[in-house]
Amino acid sequence: MPDHISTSDSNHTSADERIHSEWQESVAKASVDEFLQVADGLESIAAGIFAEKVTYTSPYGAPTTAAGTTDWMLLSFVEKQRLHLRTLRILIDADAHRDAALIGRTMLEGTVLLAWALQDSEHRPAHWLWFGAVEDWRQLRQNEQNGLPGNAEGKARLEEIAQHYGYYSNDAKKAMGSGQPLPDDPWAKTWPSPSTKDMFDAIGWSELHEQAYRSASEWIHWSPRALHLAIVNDDRRVTGFTNQDWRWASIALSLGTLAMARCLGELDRYFNLSRADAIEALSQRTHSIVTTALDEDAIRRQNRFGRAQDNPTPS
Repeated sequence: MPDHISTSDSNHTSADERIHSEWQESVAKASVDEFLQVADGLESIAAGIFAEKVTYTSPYGAPTTAAGTTDWMLLSFVEKQRLHLRTLRILIDADAHRDAALIGRTMLEGTVLLAWALQDSEHRPAHWLWFGAVEDWRQLRQNEQNGLPGNAEGKARLEEIAQHYGYYSNDAKKAMGSGQPLPDDPWAKTWPSPSTKDMFDAIGWSELHEQAYRSASEWIHWSPRALHLAIVNDDRRVTGFTNQDWRWASIALSLGTLAMARCLGELDRYFNLSRADAIEALSQRTHSIVTTALDEDAIRRQNRFGRAQDNPTPS
């Protein structure tokens, strides 16, 4: 921290660290144990579903229709969430608690995208899936620029799909509106969708976006507060980061289990897999753990970084 901060702030820091440590032992660590039990249950349900080899419709026979796109999106998202949840647990076991939150957050983002898409299953899953035609078109174009053999027929087919779904960039739309030639690459850089926050709002998870999701953002986006809480100081010399932070482990598992439960619930409803009661029970247990942990966290968390600078005095 800056040299001009008075050494009296060490009293604040010591008190903060004591409160932080007490909270971690009494609430956060206990919630991690509970979340891991929920994760066991969710993984067991997912394993049972995939062991039965769910029958689905392939979307690849008719790329300009919605046929099979919801099936494919659901199954691929749930399988990816299974991989993420395993990875998250590996990081928790390795005491990489803060980095586990990176996995938890991407799990939540995937679930929000899936749930939002399913609100209009006739259009959104297809619109999401077939943006892959733009990505493949760019790869073929890059191959040509690198001197590799071209595939004119395949590239033309990809262009037809992209045109059908209207994946044009803003520059391309302006050019079409004014009768000008299209750019060499006329497609949007990324799949056009609402903002992440708008999708959270649309599926009824606004509060989650403001609480656990925003907390995970601190570490992801290099927040000074997150780094300050992680750094270990010895007489104002940084000696490293704490190996464990049960609050971050709790956040990571809360995001991961909420995400996995929601995805499995969507999968069960769509394919009528008869797991609704078991999934709902685990989902409710997750929400209960989250509510308790976040309520306690809201009481405990104060602007520690700001308090360290309450009474700066010249050195």
